Amino acid sequence: MISASDLKREFKERLEAVGLWNKLDLRESQFLDLPPQVFVELVLHDAGVAERIADVAGDIRAAHRDEEIDIVIRANWQIRSVLYAGYALGLSGGVRAAERFDVVITSGDETRKITVDVLKDAVDLLKSKLPPGMAYQQVVKELVQKFVEMELAQGGTSYWDPVRHPHLDVNAAAVQYMIGHELFKILA
Repeated sequence: MISASDLKREFKERLEAVGLWNKLDLRESQFLDLPPQVFVELVLHDAGVAERIADVAGDIRAAHRDEEIDIVIRANWQIRSVLYAGYALGLSGGVRAAERFDVVITSGDETRKITVDVLKDAVDLLKSKLPPGMAYQQVVKELVQKFVEMELAQGGTSYWDPVRHPHLDVNAAAVQYMIGHELFKILA
């Protein structure tokens, strides 16, 4: 049975050979023995090299067909901007009971635009907690930024991939969670 340390050594050799080892965030990447499998999480500084690293991971997996190896490849993303985009439109083109924000994120040379819809129940909850005269749009913009940061920070098998899923919804439960865990504060 292959160990996590053996896999790490093999990944290092193969990725160094193609000049990609330095594209990994070694503080966040993981190689874990979880019998009967080995879990590998490769966290990248640059989403632009994800396919090349996935090719190497596929070669390693193929070389160990009889082993249970779970591999997650994800990138670190940074938020560049959050802009109010108006009312949200549904898939049918009709107006949703939500406000839409466009968020630009980057990872290395990759830039992506994602959309975040703040649903009516979340809007109502926020408005009920705001002190009189507080700028609502700025509060929601900050909420969207914190929500996207929270989603991007998740690792392991439950991570959010903004390339495959470039849309998020924020509902009242998410707002309550963020306020309850002090990930977002409404300051007077």
